[in-house]
Amino acid sequence: NPVPDYKEPYRPVIEHRLIELPMFSLPEKEKMEKMREFKAQPLHTGSPDCLPTRPYYPPTHPKPFALLTNDRGEKYQREFYEKVRKEQEYYKENRFHAQPLPNFEPEIPRKP
Repeated sequence: NPVPDYKEPYRPVIEHRLIELPMFSLPEKEKMEKMREFKAQPLHTGSPDCLPTRPYYPPTHPKPFALLTNDRGEKYQREFYEKVRKEQEYYKENRFHAQPLPNFEPEIPRKP
């Protein structure tokens, strides 16, 4: 390879070329609306009811059921009321009852 000449700065070679775009045209507004319009097929004149008959099924009725959360709630309520009742009995039994004050007057025996 030859030794480059550094006396002149490097200048790249740029080709200028012309790009030609292909010809195209947008569809007209009327044509787009016409394509968007819905056109249904007419029914057969011989049979107006072309659908098959639907079988009748009676409505379903749910069976009654009990949730476990309801059972647990009832059990908790029973235990809670039992606990409250026992607590009230305990407080009623252990309530403070004051003894009557002693009589400090001297006792005088009666003569028979």
